Amino acid sequence: MGVDSLHLLTNSFLNTMKAMLLGLLFLLSAPTWAAEAGTPKLDIGKGGQCVKDSQWMRKNHMHLLTHQRDETVRQGGA
Repeated sequence: MGVDSLHLLTNSFLNTMKAMLLGLLFLLSAPTWAAEAGTPKLDIGKGGQCVKDSQWMRKNHMHLLTHQRDETVRQGGA
């Protein structure tokens, strides 16, 4: 292997590494662009008094969510 072929091999390797680095940078930054493009604005209510007391909610909250899920699946969120 002569000096010229070693130089060509080194340049080829460096160009490949640059291309891979640029590709990786693009792949890592693309989700950021996509996330900013379609971010919905949520209207979060302030709420008021709870329907039930805290202790009851701690115990039964998951049952309420399951019931709401089943109702939504069967009736389409009505």
